[in-house]
Amino acid sequence: MEQNTYNQMPWVQAAIDVPDLESAVAIAKMAVEAGCDWIEAGTPLLYGEGYKAIAALKEVAGSRPVVADFKAQDGCYSYFMEAKKAGADYAVVSVVNNDYGTLEALRARKDCGIKVLADLFGVSVADAPKRAQEVASLGVDGICIHFGFDESQYNKTRRQSDGVREVKKAVQIPVSCAADTLEEAIEAMKQGADWVFFGADYLNEASPEKLAPLKHYVDTMHNCRR
Repeated sequence: MEQNTYNQMPWVQAAIDVPDLESAVAIAKMAVEAGCDWIEAGTPLLYGEGYKAIAALKEVAGSRPVVADFKAQDGCYSYFMEAKKAGADYAVVSVVNNDYGTLEALRARKDCGIKVLADLFGVSVADAPKRAQEVASLGVDGICIHFGFDESQYNKTRRQSDGVREVKKAVQIPVSCAADTLEEAIEAMKQGADWVFFGADYLNEASPEKLAPLKHYVDTMHNCRR
């Protein structure tokens, strides 16, 4: 995985989940100004605007990696190939019960060079280490621990950072964690996460009021040392 200067510190991935391109570009500019390391074309943005959103965010991101968060389950080869054409450096495959989709994503990596992130969304905390080992053995470039928004409306006991330590021990590739609050991000780092991805209230609009807390989040992550 490309880490550049990030091999000396954790890095942060800004998930841009608004559905319209104009707002997404403005938020991406704010994320870059705040020091975010990776820029993500979030699932709602890809649904709303398609591949052109990737190209627009890459223009803002410059040398920063851009992630296409498809959470793809089927048709992975074509999605990943098109994402690379649009400028994505990484794309996300949902790996719950999805070896074949993961293999197709990896076939796209072989053909075009796009890196593959394996999202454990839908995998239980107990099963996450084993599943992470399985997809790591297939050759993915990174693991994403992701406690989804819908599940969080019904499961009030799980934390976003649950399972990070166990997954990190199970694999030799970088592990990330969704962390929509600074508290969760700090906990994820304590458990060994290599990077965090987040959106929520930090990245729902571009405004001067949003910039300061966003920069504080980013700076806090950059200052974490394990």
